[in-house]
Amino acid sequence: MAEVRAEPDQHYDRVVDELTDRFAGVHDRDAVIQAVNDARHQLEAHAKVTNYLPVLTQKLARTRLADLGMHPPVSVISTGV
Repeated sequence: MAEVRAEPDQHYDRVVDELTDRFAGVHDRDAVIQAVNDARHQLEAHAKVTNYLPVLTQKLARTRLADLGMHPPVSVISTGV
């Protein structure tokens, strides 16, 4: 099996910056970082070719953030009743 070479973090820093700008007012930077890290780790786990990992990571994270923006997680608020 081919060794997966990790891309420099600067590629992923740029992905975070671009997605943070795109989702300003919808998701904070921490949520974007989490989405990018989750997407990156998921894709790296199965990657045989790493050339396109930053682009694919950005696409997957963008899709997930967009889905969350349309359907935000529901918070359960206790009323104490």
